[in-house]
Amino acid sequence: MIDPVTGAAKRPTLLTVLCILSFVGIGIMVMFGLLGYMSMKMFASGALQEMVAQTGDAGAEASIAELEAKIEESGLTAGQLASQMLMAIVFSLISLVGVIMMWKLRKMGFYIYAACAVAGIVAPFMMGGKFDTSAGGLFSFAAPLVFLALYYTQTKHMN
Repeated sequence: MIDPVTGAAKRPTLLTVLCILSFVGIGIMVMFGLLGYMSMKMFASGALQEMVAQTGDAGAEASIAELEAKIEESGLTAGQLASQMLMAIVFSLISLVGVIMMWKLRKMGFYIYAACAVAGIVAPFMMGGKFDTSAGGLFSFAAPLVFLALYYTQTKHMN
C-alpha cells in the first residue's frame, strides 16, 4: 500500500497490530526472563533458600518447596533452567530486531523473527528439557507459531 499524500509505503493495520503486540510481548518476556534467570541462579547457589530460611516465613518456605518440585519435574537443574531463560532472553532481543525491521516494512525482519521463533521452540528440547503440557507451556509453543503465520501473511507488504 502506498500513502497517497507522501508516496511512501504504508504499513497495513494487521502488521501494525502484530508489531505492537510483539513489542509488548518481548518486553514482558525479557522482564520475566531476567527475574527467572536471577531466581534460578540464586536457587542454584543456595542463596534463595538461605534468605527464606532467615525470614522464617512459612509461606515463603512453601513457595521454595513448590519451586523445588517444579525444577525436579522439569528434569533439569536450576543452572540448566537459568541457561534456558538466558537463551530465551537473547532470542527475544534478536527477534525484537526482526520486529523493528518488519515495522519498517523490511522483509529481512520476518526471516530474523522466524529464525528466533523456531529456535526458541526447539532449543529447550535440545538442552534436555521436556515438553510442558501445562497451559503456559502450550501457549509458549503455539503463540510464536501463530504470530509467525500471521506475520507471513504480511510479507507481501514488505520489501
